[in-house]
Amino acid sequence: MSNGIPSRRQSKTPPPSSPSSRGDIEALTQAVFKDSLEEAQHLIDVARSQAMVIQERSERRVAAEREVLFQHAYQDVENLKRSTIAAAHLEAQRLKLKRREQLLEQVFVKAREQLTREPCVIAEWEDCPKIMEQLLREAIVHIHHPSEGRIPSEGIRPSERVRSSPMAPQTAEILHVRVDVHTREVITDAVLQVVGDELGVQLQMSTSLEQSTGVIVETSDGHRRYDNTLQARLARMQSNLRTAVYQMLIGDLA
Repeated sequence: MSNGIPSRRQSKTPPPSSPSSRGDIEALTQAVFKDSLEEAQHLIDVARSQAMVIQERSERRVAAEREVLFQHAYQDVENLKRSTIAAAHLEAQRLKLKRREQLLEQVFVKAREQLTREPCVIAEWEDCPKIMEQLLREAIVHIHHPSEGRIPSEGIRPSERVRSSPMAPQTAEILHVRVDVHTREVITDAVLQVVGDELGVQLQMSTSLEQSTGVIVETSDGHRRYDNTLQARLARMQSNLRTAVYQMLIGDLA
């Protein structure tokens, strides 16, 4: 520097690019842009592929869940159907049993009513005398020998003779016999004498039965009593007769 004044620094301006340099830059730019596009397309393709995989997995999962739900729903419907059918069968069985009980009760009620309302019809039975005598014998045996006096499940058998051990005349117990007016026609004093002698007891006719048909025998002190009327026998045998009566009803209703 001269005369103490700093000189201005000269700026360096780059020389203008040559045409070949600008072409290289443009080619490089285009190559970078092309690589970027290819990379972007690759990323898009990868993303699209992954999206399809995720979608397929999701669809399979949804389909599997839908199938599980369908199976559960189907099983619920089947269970409901079975329970409904079972309930219907139970209800039908209950109604059938109820109807059976109603029919049986009607039969036994009518039988009791007929025995009470029409004793004269019973008196017209051909074997009525034998039946009433058998009722008398069974009642006596039940009082003295309950184990021998069991009533046969098949009903009254007039020809069957009741076994017993006759007492000595001086120790013969006095038993009171009650019968209805129609039975009194066949259970005469002579019959009482024969049966009493055979079974070793003294039989005395007591008051008449008003509401029953058959025989009631009781001791003088009233401590032992056996009701062998037809109504009482029907009540005792009713449980054993139910099946047979119902089968007869079904046969008649078929």
